[in-house]
Amino acid sequence: MNTTNQTTMIMEPNSHHDPSTSASNYSYIYQMIISFTLISIQASTLHPTFIKSNLSKYIRISLTPINFYLFFTSPFRSNSRLPSSFDTFQKLGFGSNSIIFAIKSLEFGFSKKSYYVRKIEKNEKDGSLEWNQVKDLDRLKDLKKAQEEEGPVGFTKLVWWTILNLTSFRGLQFTFGPTAKANNYTIQELFKRLIKVSIALLISGLIILQTHRSPLQTPMSALTSYGIPNIWIISLISEWIHRISFGICLSSSIDLQFTSLTISFHFIHKFLTRFPNYFSSDFLELINPIYYPPIFNSPHLSNSLNDLWSHRWHPILKRSFLTLGGKPTFWFFNQFLGLNFKLSQLAGLIGTFLASGSYMNMLSVLYYIQLIH
Repeated sequence: MNTTNQTTMIMEPNSHHDPSTSASNYSYIYQMIISFTLISIQASTLHPTFIKSNLSKYIRISLTPINFYLFFTSPFRSNSRLPSSFDTFQKLGFGSNSIIFAIKSLEFGFSKKSYYVRKIEKNEKDGSLEWNQVKDLDRLKDLKKAQEEEGPVGFTKLVWWTILNLTSFRGLQFTFGPTAKANNYTIQELFKRLIKVSIALLISGLIILQTHRSPLQTPMSALTSYGIPNIWIISLISEWIHRISFGICLSSSIDLQFTSLTISFHFIHKFLTRFPNYFSSDFLELINPIYYPPIFNSPHLSNSLNDLWSHRWHPILKRSFLTLGGKPTFWFFNQFLGLNFKLSQLAGLIGTFLASGSYMNMLSVLYYIQLIH
């Protein structure tokens, strides 16, 4: 998923055109094609019809270190990072996406089971569309069995399934995903959301822009340039405002683009459904706006830590954090140290939050690396 901010906020110096470097300017495209081809092959091996195939298992495991290396190092390797013609936030978005897919490759590689698709259901109380976790074991067994026994899957169907797998970061359309609401917004409500998020992005972006235009490129330097005295309490507050603004700017940028994509799919899907004979049902389902609920659902309205974590702030990265921190920490305390289940579960929870913090620190490192280059 693209997390870059299309509104240029910090422009990189324009480099002079040099024919000798023109080929290298496009090398990142070739690297991306190779990386996404390999991770697509890895993702496709999780299809339910391959559940008993040892070959698909060996392919998935063998591709894990390769895909992790290609994606994790792509923001740093000279032949795969974005050229200097891209602005800082575009490079940051590219880097964050690379890290996400690096973690996805680990998730695919360590998965012991196939991924099973679940359908959207209507809530009996309010009539809204949602994905429910299948808790009935018999029903879940029948659902898995039906998908495993579909027979030889065709190439086209496998391609659409793989795309669905790669783009469903939250796992909403799969049985491992959380109970979550689908996109129940009307087109008018989506446009209202677009305006609100744009305002938040504009205000936070202006704060960051003023900071980096200041002589020392620090929040306090930006304030002193307006005649505000350099007092430690003001300096401390300005640092926190800058950090919060950075988080709002990044999340608003992601939300803005995702909401814009959902609005586009609303019109495209409505138009293409008029020609069902020309477009496959798998393709029409993939661009159905119902499957694209907002990424960030008003974090300030959270009524609990679980609500903030699971539904409002980090749902898109929740499984990645579990893969990176929660599951390894649980295994280490439970299997290696021999602690009981509850203590190991608590350690896994701490590991998940540490993984979240590590990811944010990686983004900060990427951000400053892009500024330097």
